[in-house]
Amino acid sequence: GRVLNEEVEKAETAVREKVKNRYGSGQSDGWKNVAKNSLITGMVNVEYKPYLLGVTDVSSKPKTAETLLEIVCQEIKHAKEVLGVLVVAWCTDCGGDAAKMRRLLQQKYPWLVCLDCWAHQFNLVTGDVLKLKISLIEVVDQASDVIKWFLNHSIPLSPLNKEQPNAGFLVVRTLILPVLTRWTSHYCSTDRLVSLKTPFLRLIADENTCRQLIKAAGSKPSRHVAEAKVQRVIDIISCQDFWRDLTSLRDLLKPFAIATNAAQADHCCMDTVLLLMGYLYHIHSYSRINARADQDIFILAVVFNPYIRNKAFRRNHSIRTIGGLWVIVSRVYKRFYDKLPDRDFRRAFTEYISGTGRWSYDGMSLRYHLDDAKAENTFVDRVNVWRELVDDPNNYDGANGMVCLAMRICSMVPNSAATERIFSRFGNVHTKTRNRMGAKKTRQIVILSNHIQGIHGAPPTYKRKR
Repeated sequence: GRVLNEEVEKAETAVREKVKNRYGSGQSDGWKNVAKNSLITGMVNVEYKPYLLGVTDVSSKPKTAETLLEIVCQEIKHAKEVLGVLVVAWCTDCGGDAAKMRRLLQQKYPWLVCLDCWAHQFNLVTGDVLKLKISLIEVVDQASDVIKWFLNHSIPLSPLNKEQPNAGFLVVRTLILPVLTRWTSHYCSTDRLVSLKTPFLRLIADENTCRQLIKAAGSKPSRHVAEAKVQRVIDIISCQDFWRDLTSLRDLLKPFAIATNAAQADHCCMDTVLLLMGYLYHIHSYSRINARADQDIFILAVVFNPYIRNKAFRRNHSIRTIGGLWVIVSRVYKRFYDKLPDRDFRRAFTEYISGTGRWSYDGMSLRYHLDDAKAENTFVDRVNVWRELVDDPNNYDGANGMVCLAMRICSMVPNSAATERIFSRFGNVHTKTRNRMGAKKTRQIVILSNHIQGIHGAPPTYKRKR
């Protein structure tokens, strides 16, 4: 209605004032609402803060890369011309149509960095691990049987909950059923089950409780089948090999869960992804980094992190030297600005890698930014660190050109997790009782909700009283 339109216009005006002339990474993904309409949603992450762009109904259109490309180009145009955002990258998941769309988008805009969603990538690696045909992975099915049985039977679940305070738990912990589409859920599920080992063992140690578990199978004609299933669950819980393998699996999945959790953050930068890959390789000697990934950009994202620079790279490797890095810098600069960096740029880059002059730890006020982030319990905004050193945002030559290049690369966010989260917001608005609501009105309500939350903060959450 009129009131909603007016309030949304006010919210969008406020967004334009916040994002104008700032760097942004676009992202898009598909979603099907309760009315079974196929929607493509676009967002732009402007220096670690995501904003909703458009929602396009493609129910009557072919689901091809060309259709997606047309929508993405419209979103980029809107972000640049209406919001005034400097779009530097676009991110999607690794689906077939999305991957082809990124190739077409790269051909159309060579200066645009087209990225996979690395939160999806790390989750896919976790899925590959769980598909391995080894005895350790077989414990997943056993754990799933235990969790499902207890969650589906309230009678045995009650004594399990009563055993938890006796084991030292101040709050009753709920079993978690893993879902593949829920990132990190397999780790959370195994970790929760391992933490409840003592209550489970105490539960089956009592013969009376075991008889109650068997009675919980019910009195249906297939009771003997149900009782056999209960006995299998009891045998699994009583087996020490099960708990040993489950603990090993938990420890195996933990690094992937950490990587996925870090990669899905709105402030995840490209250097974070590269360092996470090194972290996983160091632990498992297992690397799934895509050879088609934009490796130059990932390397420079680490280099232009002023707290790291070239220290993360192996000694005696070419990219640890200024000469080796300069080859990459020149290649990326030529791609973005269609010219080669000048002599003053190289001199500034050399001083930056060496940490001398205005590029030293003190010269860039790195201690101040670190202490300020700790005081606010947040992350260091690297784009803002570099912005304090910019002289002219439209001058890409000399030392100022290096600053602009660093800001551009540090602002890139290689995930589409914000779009996944906005789908949850859509689902809360467009419910089964509101199934006649159109995509446009759903978008407006979510925009207004985000605007109000940005002003007044997220709604409070209350802990359960002990």
